[in-house]
Amino acid sequence: MPRLLPPCTVWLLLGACVSLPRDAQAGFGQPVSYVRDDRFKEMGQATLKTFDISGEDAVLGVELENTVGEDEVWVLDFQPFETNDTGRPVVTNVTTGTATLLAERTGECSSVFRTSSANRTHAGFYDDSWFPEFMNTTGNKKFFNNYTRGEVAAGQPIRLDNVVFSGPMATFFTCKNQDNTSIWERHNYTEQFEYNTTLYMTNVRPKVGPYGSSYVQSHAVLYWRLLRVAISKFLISSTRQIQPVFEYAIVKAHYDANGDPDWTKAQIEMAFKTIMDSDSYLMAAYRSNSLVYEPLNNNNSLHSVINEPSYNGTSLHLD
Repeated sequence: MPRLLPPCTVWLLLGACVSLPRDAQAGFGQPVSYVRDDRFKEMGQATLKTFDISGEDAVLGVELENTVGEDEVWVLDFQPFETNDTGRPVVTNVTTGTATLLAERTGECSSVFRTSSANRTHAGFYDDSWFPEFMNTTGNKKFFNNYTRGEVAAGQPIRLDNVVFSGPMATFFTCKNQDNTSIWERHNYTEQFEYNTTLYMTNVRPKVGPYGSSYVQSHAVLYWRLLRVAISKFLISSTRQIQPVFEYAIVKAHYDANGDPDWTKAQIEMAFKTIMDSDSYLMAAYRSNSLVYEPLNNNNSLHSVINEPSYNGTSLHLD
């Protein structure tokens, strides 16, 4: 008569040994109870449509697809939706089902201009009719200043909303997160200096039983790069015998006493050389305090000359 293996050994051959109480039963193929979460089955997208910096002005535009008939809210911020220090901006009372969208748990340049609430039937900031109060004077946020609510086409489940910042670049560069740190990271490279920040776009939806919220978060990284070697057009006074040759111009950031960028100023290093066309072996030399600055933009001016050429060099530093 063949010898049978102990039951636990049989389970080990199949996968793992499971210890069960004497009155319990288990077997392969038996139905298992589960919960299906399709809360985000029908969900629109968030798209960065515009990021443009021109001179001292900046434009940042985001297009949000609002799913018609779904309880949801979009949160735009330059910090993640859930942080280790304070938690989510959306909190829910598990007993009453009342939810609160907390402005103080977002950065100063988020789309949450002030604290709002939603009840257990999801009326409030989750509702399709809720209008973000971007320009509300009682809020303490300073960035997004234009909200356009889109129209719903017949038979279409999506409404296109647009959230835009349009204003001074200085406003954008002074944005801070909830912990009072800058939203920007700064990197200095040999040929350029770079600033980057991350815009988080989060879709939040309520859940029932138990009450709470779920979210899906995407992000876009914004880069602003300035080449140190600038292609410039400018005139250097010359005569028939003296031929100035422009070599390069390097643009550098200007920092204040605290080491922070001063966006009202920039440093420029220009290099040029002169060629003498003369049989008498004359030498051309730069004359101190002879620089004349004529700006194309009348709002610009020359603050100071840090270093001028000497007889041994031809580098000119401007501030």
